[in-house]
Amino acid sequence: MSAACSGFSGGTGSNSGDSGGSGASAGPTTISLMTWATPQDRKLYQASLDKLTQKTGIHVKLVYVGSGAQYYQKINSMVLSNTLPDVFWCANLDSSFQPLAASGKLYDWTPYVDGTAAGAKKAPLDKNQFGPGYLDQYQVNGKQYGVPNEANTYGVFYNADMFQKAGLKLPSANWTWDDLFTDMQKLTVKSGGSAKQRYGMQTGWGDLYDPVGLSIYSIDNGGHGLAPERTWKSVSKFSTDPQLEEGATRWAAAIKAGEVTNPDFTATNTWAAFINGQVPMAWGGQWNAVSIFDGKPKINWGYAPIPRGSAEQVAPLESNAFCSPSSEKNPDATWQVISYMLTTVFNEAYAQDPVAPIAYVPGSKGYLSNLDSHGAIGKQVASTVQQELKNPQKVGTGFLDPWAGKAANLSKSLWNPMLEGKKPVGPTMNSYVDQVNKLISAG
Repeated sequence: MSAACSGFSGGTGSNSGDSGGSGASAGPTTISLMTWATPQDRKLYQASLDKLTQKTGIHVKLVYVGSGAQYYQKINSMVLSNTLPDVFWCANLDSSFQPLAASGKLYDWTPYVDGTAAGAKKAPLDKNQFGPGYLDQYQVNGKQYGVPNEANTYGVFYNADMFQKAGLKLPSANWTWDDLFTDMQKLTVKSGGSAKQRYGMQTGWGDLYDPVGLSIYSIDNGGHGLAPERTWKSVSKFSTDPQLEEGATRWAAAIKAGEVTNPDFTATNTWAAFINGQVPMAWGGQWNAVSIFDGKPKINWGYAPIPRGSAEQVAPLESNAFCSPSSEKNPDATWQVISYMLTTVFNEAYAQDPVAPIAYVPGSKGYLSNLDSHGAIGKQVASTVQQELKNPQKVGTGFLDPWAGKAANLSKSLWNPMLEGKKPVGPTMNSYVDQVNKLISAG
């Protein structure tokens, strides 16, 4: 980590000059951009950013820090030493965004996103072209402290051959929760004799039946979910509804019957097994499509969005963003880099390496073109991704308020045992809600 950042002094005061103004002196401008991207993607970024340099004179210095805890620790240390780069990847599900925005450590990009800042006119973005919900994720008190970039969609990867052999209709853009539960039951193989246990669906991510997933189920079927604040920011109070209890009861029954993996399941071998034709359905993010393509499976497969209910079809809301320090001294030039990343760099880079769709929908063209190059199945994956990206009804994939960490402990002690049949659904859900409300009240 230290080698990657050797000689790096931050980007908020060491640069001179500014092609956009902001009172900077004449001379070359260097904007530092910190990322957790792979070596391949950094190379693709740089090739595209070099064109920006030729056009504007703005040099972009890419700085790499490893992903995960290493990245977030580096962000926190840079905050303390006042050496944050001009732009860095941030996320609202961890300490690289929410606490920094709430404490005034991040730059307010609102006038640039709105197009009212003078410096925005050289590199305008149409705020209406961001997918529904993504800008909201990175707003605090109505101010835009993060500019969404990579987005994640979630759905069900399915083995079409197994479905057809079982006489089941293939999952579609409008399939329902009833379809999913029926399919899991029909595709499950019980262990016995020479037969091995085969789950109807595997998932190493609990967001189908965790508090967020069951909130989606509830809203889909006319309920309100655990709270009305769908991005899980500034939550006022949790409450239950009949749809939440119905969903929890259905998932608990499916887990008990061996039709779906339980909350403690790890998906270490899921994707290799899926490629080898051993898994009927696997729940996961769109990025798994790349590993399936690369695995050259000998099966027919597909990717369907999260199901719809009797009322609507809600999509998960999740993305990364670009953030800058509140002390940013070259906002115009920095904004040009952010805008160019969203309009050009991601399109050029992800046309070659399909990492993720972009929350700024025009920036997803390159990613989607790569998927399309994989033929009919690639086009089907692209269609599912676009459906969720543009869905106006979304629910965030994690709690964002300060009490979120303690609520995660309650999930382990109450929610998961409820799903595993170790605790009764109704009383346990009520207890979970009561205890989270105490956390909310305590601040």
